[in-house]
Amino acid sequence: MSFTCLSCGLSFEESQQQRCHMKTDWHRYNLKRRVTQLPPVDEETFQSKSKTIESGSSSSSPAHDTEKSEQRKLKQDRKVKRERLRQQRESLLKGVDDVPNKPEPNQSAGEDDANKIIEEKIKQRVDIKPTTCLFCQNKKHSTFNTVEENVSHMTKVHGLFIPEKKYLVDVEGLISYLGEKLGLGNVCLSCSYQGKNLEAVREHMHSKRHIRIPYETEEEKLEISDFYDFSSTYFDNVNKVTSDIEDDAWEDVSGDEEDLADVYEESGIEDFIINLGDELVLPSGVSIGHRASGKPRRPKAELVLSEGQGTVVAAESRQIFTNTATPITKAQQAAWKSEKKMHDLKDKRSAKYANNQPHFRDQLLQ
Repeated sequence: MSFTCLSCGLSFEESQQQRCHMKTDWHRYNLKRRVTQLPPVDEETFQSKSKTIESGSSSSSPAHDTEKSEQRKLKQDRKVKRERLRQQRESLLKGVDDVPNKPEPNQSAGEDDANKIIEEKIKQRVDIKPTTCLFCQNKKHSTFNTVEENVSHMTKVHGLFIPEKKYLVDVEGLISYLGEKLGLGNVCLSCSYQGKNLEAVREHMHSKRHIRIPYETEEEKLEISDFYDFSSTYFDNVNKVTSDIEDDAWEDVSGDEEDLADVYEESGIEDFIINLGDELVLPSGVSIGHRASGKPRRPKAELVLSEGQGTVVAAESRQIFTNTATPITKAQQAAWKSEKKMHDLKDKRSAKYANNQPHFRDQLLQ
């Protein structure tokens, strides 16, 4: 049994010889030529080519030698540095005193960096008053006389929605807090994006439609909870339930008809007729009878037309629809067009004062 090499065109008697051949550079070279659909070369040709390449590399240019020497020097420098670090580490572990002491890393480096950032933020701080709009970049038209005017401006122009407004007790404090978040922290109100300055944050909020106060998660609600007062809702439901229970416990029930009439008069229910017999007449004039009276109240029988009567009715109806269908349709189309025009005009007018947020958030569903 013979073992062949398809790349070089050789055959071997043992598999071990084939394995050794496949590890040679000659086989790898022929294998690459086979991939590129080139014919294989014999071993002598391969050896001559390899010698030519080696001689060319030995007579390389001086620039190439310079690059090699520089790379060799860099490797030696790295090796020396690694060895020096290893010796210093060993000497520290052994406790040798004659090792040159290196400056210890400052443990409070992170704190110093944080303090520097805070100092830079304080230097670049922009004071935004409660009567100044948080989102207007034009300073001339962004200052108002009162906080309420400022809030109304931000709601109408920028679409700012203040959640739970009826429980908000400190409007000025809330606007001041949001202004400090923008002017000092340079942080987006919605996604906490960190900008370089106030103008960058405003541009981000306008482009991303993030002009809103987040009020969805528990953390977001707690962040601005200091400006709200929900104490009025704590005991209202309990008092209502207890008062209803006390009223129900002391209510007198009477079966007389006079008391029933008094109840109807107090509740304002009028225009009703009650017969104590077997028939009830409603205010609309419809009478409802009891089944015990035995009077059958069935709907009227359907009127059955003969063949001639049905033909006459069908012809008359076709004539009516043929004569009047076209003017009615045109009148309806004209009415629909005018109605749609008025509806579009109302939408265009109301868009100036509408909330500009892409999604409406009902505060009752928060």
